[in-house]
Amino acid sequence: MMRKLFGILVMALLAVPFGVEARNGHAEWGLVVKDLTGKRVVVNENGSVKMTPASTMKLFTTATALEILGPAYRIETGIWTDGKIDERGVLNGNLYIKGGLDPTIESSAIGNYGFFDSVAVALYGLGIKKVNGDIIADGNIIYGDEASPKWVLEDLATYYGVGCFGLSVYDNVQNVTVKAVDKNGKLSVKAQYPGAEINVINKLRIVGSSDAVVYTYSIPYGKEVLLEGTLGVGVTKYLRLAITNPNEVVAKTLLSKLGSRGIAVDGDARESRWTSYEGCNKLYAYYSPFLLNIIKEINFNSNNHYAQHIFRLLGTQVHTRNATLKDSENVVKSYWKRKGINIDEMAIYDGNGLSPMDALSPEVMVSMLEYMYHSKSAFSFMSSLPECGVEGTVKAIFRGKDFYARAKSGSMSGVQAYAGYVNYKNRIFAFCVIVNEFDEERSKVKMMIEQRLINAIKGYEASLQGDRLDVNVSEE
Repeated sequence: MMRKLFGILVMALLAVPFGVEARNGHAEWGLVVKDLTGKRVVVNENGSVKMTPASTMKLFTTATALEILGPAYRIETGIWTDGKIDERGVLNGNLYIKGGLDPTIESSAIGNYGFFDSVAVALYGLGIKKVNGDIIADGNIIYGDEASPKWVLEDLATYYGVGCFGLSVYDNVQNVTVKAVDKNGKLSVKAQYPGAEINVINKLRIVGSSDAVVYTYSIPYGKEVLLEGTLGVGVTKYLRLAITNPNEVVAKTLLSKLGSRGIAVDGDARESRWTSYEGCNKLYAYYSPFLLNIIKEINFNSNNHYAQHIFRLLGTQVHTRNATLKDSENVVKSYWKRKGINIDEMAIYDGNGLSPMDALSPEVMVSMLEYMYHSKSAFSFMSSLPECGVEGTVKAIFRGKDFYARAKSGSMSGVQAYAGYVNYKNRIFAFCVIVNEFDEERSKVKMMIEQRLINAIKGYEASLQGDRLDVNVSEE
């Protein structure tokens, strides 16, 4: 009898409203933990409330991609021509670079280099000595919304808020040096890549000290970058800025690479807004790493650039050309609606969680995690999540605890979230916890989250032990 009372007491403690233990200020908390082994909900606090998930939104993007495309899927970038190669090795026609939404071209994130070299070698191997036409970069697999209209302006010029293009390169990021030449505001600005040159709108306050605090603003396809802040005379500031038009960079870089390989080009390097490939021939196909490797980078390191490309790639399952942001949203929602998930508890404006307008409920997240646990893609999905306490963005949570957990974190101003799986005493739990609008230090909120999860799971397991022991007593 005492053991049964113990079990009841533990479950009662778990039922104490989340706010009593962890709410701070005006923060909103949501938590759902489900025992996938016993198919029982352990805790559900505000589980149906739509909340800002930050980067945990990437879990829906990566899970959907694995389900629809498969872990071995590779993204193709094609090299096409509308001309013919004559007996002298002259290609009489344009050379097209047909983008396929591959975010890994010349990407330092996973060390995937060699696109331009491989194209040049392939064309040389076909006997091409000269291109009598233009090199045209075609990123028209998607239409518009290179940046989600719900993204925050201050993110757009940064390395983590770069635009998504059908043809991307160098993670769509470049190093730019800015130097204040004199006190009158004259600047020296140097971009890293041909085709990525920028025009500066200088709103910097030039001072006589060594200060260097610079804020940047730009938009996709824009040539202007607004600089604000403070910069000392003679001081050089190194910035990592978005490449606002990677199409031009790809075209001009390939032009240069062909020249270094001895292939002359009698034409321009430019981009195309629309290209029809009717009557054209494919000369070469370049393939990305396997989708599984891309997804692992997304979930381990919370790569916004990769995630948004995979999200837009899902939209091309509806329209193979000019796919819109709405197409991607519809693909994700339609897929999970067919799986019985309540999509009314979701608002999707991107695939990486960068928008503060993204929203989903903890119940929706846990439902998806439960489905993926039983999916044919279960191993691929779960292995793409970093191990808590050991690696990735969850290195600081569950460190040194007797849990084995794999999860994705999400954070932005006023938001902290975690979602994933916990293995404890041979039971698998799916969980999602989201905290919005907190005013405590983030480190303290993380500690509260961790303790709440530990208490919930350990208390639940203890209650099961009490139930089992009580059954044994009654049988005697």
